[in-house]
Amino acid sequence: MPRLMVGGQEITGVERAEVRIVHGTQREPERVPVMEWDIILGLQNDDLLAKWALAPQGTDRFRRCELVVYNRDKTQAHTWTILKGYVHQYQEVEFPAGDPGRPTNEPYIRLLIRGTLLRPEDYDGQNVMTVAPGEKEGFPG
Repeated sequence: MPRLMVGGQEITGVERAEVRIVHGTQREPERVPVMEWDIILGLQNDDLLAKWALAPQGTDRFRRCELVVYNRDKTQAHTWTILKGYVHQYQEVEFPAGDPGRPTNEPYIRLLIRGTLLRPEDYDGQNVMTVAPGEKEGFPG
């Protein structure tokens, strides 16, 4: 399971995480690529994520986020860090019966975290999101 940290606090129950970097199209490239994480986690009683999603524009809206992704043999594959992340989309699903791609019918949260800059002209390729390598996946034999 991936590990998620938001503003220095660990968020438990992450079931799935997908990292996306979208550069726009060939005809209309983005000045700053859209960098986001699509995260599925079990529904929680803690209101940290909901309050973060509702935060008004200001310093409380942007938080440093870290996502650690593991290989199949549980060695660390990558550590992704969004330096200034915000909740782009927050969805609580209480009754997911018939939801394609879900192995269980347990309630869940779908969270889309995006990175941002105050001014697009400041983009240098690493000041929105960084990635650090982990360990090489090892297989016996």
